[in-house]
Amino acid sequence: MNVLLFAHLLGLLTALGFPPFGIWPLTWIAGAGMVWLLLSHARLEDRKTAGWIFAHYSFSVNLYGFYWIAYTLREFAGMPWIAAALILLAVFAIIGALAFFFGWMWPWIALKTERGIFAKVPPVLYLALWLVVWNAADLRAFPWVHAQS
Repeated sequence: MNVLLFAHLLGLLTALGFPPFGIWPLTWIAGAGMVWLLLSHARLEDRKTAGWIFAHYSFSVNLYGFYWIAYTLREFAGMPWIAAALILLAVFAIIGALAFFFGWMWPWIALKTERGIFAKVPPVLYLALWLVVWNAADLRAFPWVHAQS
């Protein structure tokens, strides 16, 4: 299976942990899949692929988990559907670009931490860094995120 499609499907699994579905154990499965993807793309020559993996994952989580924001913009802000959808896609694209940067940094972080005390846990540290930076404001507002789990 294509790694980008796999990352996209992992994002869908994560989003199924959000309300109204609330199948939160799927977020753990998706997290394990992301750790596997990161471990398999931890070389410096994989920087671009690791970046795209994170971008696809992030875009897919937002697309499937927060699709309702377009409806909210339509109903409560009175925006046309096309404007609401374009705004939402632009926001998700920006979030995906930030995710690309974190993914692009992953092989460098893995290389720098492959020796010494952190040699056994670089993926965990990297995911922890990602989740702390990304979800710091969401932990109380969205307790179902995998960072909280």
